[in-house]
Order: sequence, then C-alpha cells, then structure tokens
Amino acid sequence: MRRLSTHLVALASIPVAALAGCGGEHQMTERDIRERFAIALRDGAASGMTEVSAKSIDPETLDLIDVRVYDGSHIMHADRAEILISPDGRTVSLRLHGVVGANTEEGRLMELPGFTTDPVKLPRRLVSSDPSSS
Repeated sequence: MRRLSTHLVALASIPVAALAGCGGEHQMTERDIRERFAIALRDGAASGMTEVSAKSIDPETLDLIDVRVYDGSHIMHADRAEILISPDGRTVSLRLHGVVGANTEEGRLMELPGFTTDPVKLPRRLVSSDPSSS
C-alpha cells in the first residue's frame, strides 16, 4: 500500500504546473484552482512516468469522472476523483473513489473503495471562495 501511495503523489502534483502561470503573486479562489486542476487532468497530463486523464468533469462539483492512471507499473481506474484544497489553501490532493487496478510487474489486481493522495504544495496564494460558489 505504501508503494501505491508513493506512486500516486505524482497524480496530485501533475497539474500544479498549470497553476504556476507567468510569475507574480496572482491570487486564485478555491474554485479557480479546482477548475484548472480538473481541466489539466481531463485533457491528459504527465509527469515523469505517470500519465493521468479523465473522461469528463462534473460541472457542478468539478469532480473528475472516469479517471485513468498509468505509471509504468500500475494501471488504475477511479470512478470519480475529488480535488481537495486544504483549509489554509496551501495544498491540494485528490480523493479517488471506486479504485481498481493492476500492478503490471507483479500481476496483482487491487480494488479500493477510496484513496487520498498525499498533499502537494500550491504555487499560488488562495483567496476566499467566490460568494457565487457557495
């Protein structure tokens, strides 16, 4: 399980580059960050050996639907993934639901009801959510 956790840290860190922008202290709302993460992962993103994509984004919750992850030794699918922003607005992680997968090197299958990636530090400052998003 720890090995799986190590591999999935990259899953949350992939879209962080999408938030880096052109420099400066640009402030973003929680919804801005969640939307950029969702779009980056839906369109397919890669970092090192880890590739992630999603079939769609729920427009209300910004959850990712039908998420696929491949990291060279694991092939995984999650029915849904929530983008979680820490209460202090400094980190992001993903909570995957309905995870199934296989370790291609060892030939093992796995099924997990849920899994949350380790948090990844955000490169931009988060401001309060928009009043319209409440």
